[in-house]
Amino acid sequence: MRYELYLGGHKDELAQIELAKSTAIGIKIFLGQSTGSLLMDDEVAFEELCRLAAEHDMVVAVHAEDDATIHENIKTLKHENSDAVALHSKIRSREAAMRALEKALRVGKKHKTRLYILHASTAEEVAMVRQAKKAGQHVFLETTPHHLFLTENDYAAWGTKVQMNPPLRTTHDQTALWAGIKDGTIDTVGTDHAPHTLAEKAQPYGTAPSGVPGIETLLPLLLTAARDGRLTLDDVVRVTRTNAEHIFRLAPNDDIVLVDIQKERPVRDEALKTKCGWSPFVGRVLTGWPVYTILKGKVYRI
Repeated sequence: MRYELYLGGHKDELAQIELAKSTAIGIKIFLGQSTGSLLMDDEVAFEELCRLAAEHDMVVAVHAEDDATIHENIKTLKHENSDAVALHSKIRSREAAMRALEKALRVGKKHKTRLYILHASTAEEVAMVRQAKKAGQHVFLETTPHHLFLTENDYAAWGTKVQMNPPLRTTHDQTALWAGIKDGTIDTVGTDHAPHTLAEKAQPYGTAPSGVPGIETLLPLLLTAARDGRLTLDDVVRVTRTNAEHIFRLAPNDDIVLVDIQKERPVRDEALKTKCGWSPFVGRVLTGWPVYTILKGKVYRI
């Protein structure tokens, strides 16, 4: 599998940006605390990072959730059932996403930074980026399979297994995400693959880590959506390959995934190759599965 690396954007490591230009495809930052320690809560440092990124023509990939809003929500909701995972969508609220995105767009516009907004989950984010693109700003938008195929209604059956950052949203938001893909506002669908084990995910809310696995099910989910008329095959290629090559200025290569477009089977935990051994899409019958990959001239059967 071809892969590239981000530079982790930390306020104490801004001097590394110039050094990383030749080895990293971009700089990733978190405007709200998530797994790891890459929180960018210093606006002066964020401004300087965006200025340096523009100077060195690097993309800034932004996990857009506002940390202050998240902490305000925690204080406001502290008397509610702290074990209820559905609280996650209220704590990491749509307002947190909108405020962080507004900040990113404002600073990015000021410094003419190429922004790549990660994991869009709300209708408002799609609308804000659509407007920014129409105004000529260099901004790109990604969403994930779990935000396209799961909603906050799935907490009841899945609990902390479907706890992720940003969290699951409503069916209204999901409809807006699909529309964003169709009209080109959403440029890519990325897995945000986080292969936590079932034992880790079985912990109570507040202790369980956020994130779900998604690499193996990305193509089957999107190809099934194409079969059902929600996307075209060209859309699938666009959001999984060609747009990413454009955004990150990657040289095209001859690596190919061959799929059996008619192969239909359910997602089964025991059939997955990921070491975490589970999927939030288990039991779904999907049509269109990879059968071979050609990587650097070598053929691999899947």
